[in-house]
Amino acid sequence: MGATCEHRRLRRAGEATNGPCHCENFDDTFYRQIERDLAVWRKTGVGGQVETRMDQRLWPESIKRAKMQIDGNRLYLVNHPSGGRARKHGRMRCALEVILDALRHCTLPSVSFWLNVADWPLVPKKASEGPIPVLSLAKSDDYADILFPSPFLAFCAMGFEEVDMVDAGLTAFFNDYLPEESQRVWPTLYGPRMARVPLHEHARYKYLMHVDGTTYSSRIGKLLLLDSVVLKQESPFYEFYYPPMAPYVHYIPVHRTLEDLQDVYVWLSKHEADVLRVRNEAVRFADKYLTRKAARCYVVRLLHEYASLLTHPSSRDGPNRVDRLEYRGTPEEQKALFETSMWSA
Repeated sequence: MGATCEHRRLRRAGEATNGPCHCENFDDTFYRQIERDLAVWRKTGVGGQVETRMDQRLWPESIKRAKMQIDGNRLYLVNHPSGGRARKHGRMRCALEVILDALRHCTLPSVSFWLNVADWPLVPKKASEGPIPVLSLAKSDDYADILFPSPFLAFCAMGFEEVDMVDAGLTAFFNDYLPEESQRVWPTLYGPRMARVPLHEHARYKYLMHVDGTTYSSRIGKLLLLDSVVLKQESPFYEFYYPPMAPYVHYIPVHRTLEDLQDVYVWLSKHEADVLRVRNEAVRFADKYLTRKAARCYVVRLLHEYASLLTHPSSRDGPNRVDRLEYRGTPEEQKALFETSMWSA
């Protein structure tokens, strides 16, 4: 996953808020993950004790997570209780754009919530202290996190025996615990470091592989747009838009170990009609579900549903609440939101 986002010149937040959301094109299948994620809270609701437990657990080391508050259809980033402004990972500012986009077009409830943008989900289902409602970008069935749209709508251990079939390599290799050894040994095991291939050049390939990294990969949301057939590695991780996505309809599944990759490739080479069908369905899927509008509609439904589960009024964090976050028109004005002192790489 990358940590960059494109800064666009947009109108001030107040000029377009409260307009129609236009989410009629999305049926319940699209929102199915919301129901799954919130099911555990339907019985008990989210009370003040749960929010206190969240704050106690999540404030420490919170560079990749943040407490948000929406009040009066404005978004606020809550400071640490000590009053200091904590630095946030650059990925967080991209996630904020998803919420701000929803606020420009729709009315959101007054609600506070925690957002996690780390590569890993935070809430194991089997945690002894019980779950807490944290919004995260991806998870597996072992976690109780609530999925939030990724802001990045962003193969190497095969050996070298099938060079003509697979064009792949590592663009970086580094081990924090053994930095010198990783730089010396990894090229021997996995070949030389490869240059990054810009996303638009991926479209030159008939087939594109989607595989996990250290954790999940959000790349499939980009690959489905490229008019190629996506070969997706089986993965325990999933994102918010996965319920409407189906194997052999929108992508071709490949075993978790990639052991069947050559067989899949041979089969595809003999079934051009199926290749064309999957490619076309993938593009149609991406045009509908992998868009800014889809993410906006998902956020609106999610936050309204989550707010309905709160059994106490949404708390106001008073002096700990920082400046209001909103879209700003000029580069100078944008600095108030995307200032370098607040965001890390």
